[in-house]
Formats: sequence, C-alpha cells, structure tokens
Amino acid sequence: MSIGGSPAKVKAGVDKPFRRADHAATASTDDPPRERKGARHNPSTAPQSLRLGAPHSTNPRAENSMTSQDNIQIVRHIFEAWNKHDTDRYVKLLDEKHVVESDTLPAPLTGREAGRQFMQMYVSAFPDLHFDIDQIFGEGDFVATRWTATGTQRGELMGIKPTNRRTVTHGCSVGQIKNGKALHDWIYWDTGHLMRQLGVLPAS
Repeated sequence: MSIGGSPAKVKAGVDKPFRRADHAATASTDDPPRERKGARHNPSTAPQSLRLGAPHSTNPRAENSMTSQDNIQIVRHIFEAWNKHDTDRYVKLLDEKHVVESDTLPAPLTGREAGRQFMQMYVSAFPDLHFDIDQIFGEGDFVATRWTATGTQRGELMGIKPTNRRTVTHGCSVGQIKNGKALHDWIYWDTGHLMRQLGVLPAS
C-alpha cells in the first residue's frame, strides 16, 4: 500500500498548492479581494475618517490642549488686571458667556459687560484695591485661589457711603477655564468682617 495513492496523484497534489499560491499572489496585486457572499460588513473595522458621521479633525489635541498650569497662569493674569484696575484687560480674559457668583450678589452676573461692571464697582469704592495671592492650585479646568485683598473705602459700595477706612479681607475663588478664557467664577469671602471694618456692623 502506498501512502497518498499513485505518483500522478501525488504530483497533482504537489503542483496544486503552488498554482493556488501563484493565483493568490496575482490576486493580491491585480484584483481587489472579493467579499464572501453573505459576509457582514463591520463599520468598526473601517478607517475612522471613512466611517459615517465620524468627526473630522486636523489636530486631535486641539480641543484639549490647555494644561492645569496654563489655566493657573490665566487666573494670575486676571488678578493682575484687578490689581491694575484694568477693566479692558479683565474683560478680554472672560468668555462671552462668563458667569460670576458671590454671596454679595443678589443673582449671578452673566456676560463680559456684567463682569466689567462688577470690577468697576469695587475699584471705584476702593481706589487702592490690591490682591495678594496666598495660594493657588488647579486640577483640569478648575483653579482655586486663596487671596487677601486690601483697600481703603473712598467711594460708595452697595449703598455704603465712603468711610475712608482701610480694610483687609480674606477670601477664596474657584474659577473654571475653557479654551483659555474664564467661563465661571465662584467667589467666597467674609463680608461680615468687611462690614465690621467699615463700621456698618458692630465689632465682634
């Protein structure tokens, strides 16, 4: 008994794979591979740029290129604008949908012009208003700042006539930065302590 049958059949069995290989090589260079009948198309295997509805972006990092340190630097620029009483520079650092919230405000202020009026109110009441940053740190889009503000009330402040008293106020701000602009600010400070320094409230 011979294994594999007659020599002719063995030869045919040897030649056939080579012919199959030649055909495969030719098909890979000349003809596109044919999809098997009944095979399902899986869109997840297609290149992302060819998928239906896939977003087109020439720079995949452009949407999230700001780091925590970048955001901290923007907040420092905001405090510099306050210390220079530069409302124009301050407004340029705000998003057009900027919101500021504080316990001293009856309602949130929205928009750049509202931010301008917010600064103007305080620098008019305290012409020598100055902020010192005691601590600042950030995580993602948010930056927290602990600060000390000093100033002498020489103008009206929310109905309080000028007292010519020098004040020291401690507070904390939390800011949200988006695309290099301040989008939302939450400001917390001891208003009662300020009122006592101005003589509006009795000393504790």
